[in-house]
Amino acid sequence: MDLLQLKFVQALSSEVRDEVLIVDAKVLIKLAECPFCKAASPYRHDSRTQEFADSPIRGNPVRIRLQRQRYRCRACRKAFFEPLVGFSAKRNMTQRLVHYIAQDALIRTFADVAEDVGLDVQTVRGVFLDFSDWLRAHHPIATPRIMGIDEAKRAKVLCTVLTDLQRREYFDMLPSRKAEPLNAYLSKVPDKEKVEVVAMDLHQGFVHAIGRHMPQAVRVADKYHVARLAQNAFDKAHVDARKPLPTGERLAMFRHRGLLATRDRRLTDDERAKVAKTLAPFPLLQAAHAAKESFLAIYEAPNKDVASRQLSVWLTVLPAGLSGYFRPLITAVSNNREIILNYFTHRYTNAFTEAANKLSDLLQQTGRGYGFEVMRIKLLYGKRGQAIDLTDYDADDDLPGGSATTAFVFSKMTFSSPTLRKKQASGGDRKRRGPSFARVGRLIGEGYYDLGNQTIADELEPLIREFAATA
Repeated sequence: MDLLQLKFVQALSSEVRDEVLIVDAKVLIKLAECPFCKAASPYRHDSRTQEFADSPIRGNPVRIRLQRQRYRCRACRKAFFEPLVGFSAKRNMTQRLVHYIAQDALIRTFADVAEDVGLDVQTVRGVFLDFSDWLRAHHPIATPRIMGIDEAKRAKVLCTVLTDLQRREYFDMLPSRKAEPLNAYLSKVPDKEKVEVVAMDLHQGFVHAIGRHMPQAVRVADKYHVARLAQNAFDKAHVDARKPLPTGERLAMFRHRGLLATRDRRLTDDERAKVAKTLAPFPLLQAAHAAKESFLAIYEAPNKDVASRQLSVWLTVLPAGLSGYFRPLITAVSNNREIILNYFTHRYTNAFTEAANKLSDLLQQTGRGYGFEVMRIKLLYGKRGQAIDLTDYDADDDLPGGSATTAFVFSKMTFSSPTLRKKQASGGDRKRRGPSFARVGRLIGEGYYDLGNQTIADELEPLIREFAATA
């Protein structure tokens, strides 16, 4: 059985050295014409051994030492190698290793993937960044029908998180929570008219931006954010009631805070008796507890009309002495009454968004310093990327017979990373090193730069200058 199972490549022998599987192989394609001038019968000039990385086999990193024949054309005097099929168009590795790294790096740390394949972490990161560009260009994420919007701190940035509550997936992330960038983004969201419902907290930037750019969408205040305002009001009253007590009584009352925060319908008879005993000496705190419970009971209403009537009654009977504690909740209801009541016709919450934010916290800690863009791609495409067909990704378009050869791969090589291009476009003066000298040496070895051929020298001169500028 062929160990490598690569098209037009035959494995000759293998050995494990320093936990790396090294496979000696040769290319089976023979060229009958020059790929440049189409002249027949180029002659064999010499042969070279080149090393390529491959996907792991039995847990060992793999290196292929490939014997390649170099030809020279009698007519145009250009030198070239036979084409490679199944190898990356821009890296010294197989396409399947590129696919392996690209998909694994979406769900694992760069360091873990680098250890598996025996490559540098920066190489893994480079494959990941190229793959992320391809994902965004060829697999854009569909605008959700039911959207969630929330804020989260990612990579030291307070950002806006958008989710698809129906599919339970991320939709997008913005590196800001401010109104101006949020409005600019929402104005350009494709197919935004398809959004039917948006669940959110009561951050006014979100409320106004969604109302402005998605007027057809029903805005629904997240149930748990509103309920938390009621609980916070009671907690403040609880703190004030404990302050004048002696230390022992204050600590005893503090220990009951869990029972006091639990909904009355979830308490046992013994627990309910403990709550009543704790509240009995404090009439104001007892009233605050009753107000909190009656507000939360509104969410048990069967429809919007009943909920609206109960809310009006609650605002009317709330004791004046509690208005200071419940002021944030009263203000929220006054400014967002319709959005709060929309929950009773569209019973969606932002629970998935909150849960996803907690999971992304773990991802941030595991990655130890991921930048915002890396975090964004991992969160958006981590699950999606595993199901994408990568057959056409990083294809070299090489075909046996000379219709396309390795010589044409040169035109597709990228001499600067996406990060460098972005910094140069923004006017940043920080430079990154250009392509490695090993890559330039490979170009020279494969006949792209022939000192005896002025035509090739003229073609390469601008690229050599670019390399010198970025080195």
